[in-house]
Amino acid sequence: MSDEVEDRLGPKPEPYTVTPQRLPGGTDSLEDDKYGAAPEVPAVPDLNPADNPAVEDHAPEEISEPEDKQQEPDDEDAEDQQPGATGEDDEVEPPV
Repeated sequence: MSDEVEDRLGPKPEPYTVTPQRLPGGTDSLEDDKYGAAPEVPAVPDLNPADNPAVEDHAPEEISEPEDKQQEPDDEDAEDQQPGATGEDDEVEPPV
């Protein structure tokens, strides 16, 4: 940098870091004994219902087990259907 530019701009500032606030805001920002000790790391907001002890009524097995249905059409079904067809009444939809 030339002396002329440095004279116009002034000295270059020294970089520094700022320590972030431990409790930046929200409901966890209250440091009060009646709310208990503030955790060092944020709590996971959504636990898996199977692992969450606060959930008393678990989902029925029909809901929690994965679905066995085939999501993709068979090769035979794909050949019969034209591109853009809805599959309900075999009318071709106009392109959007």
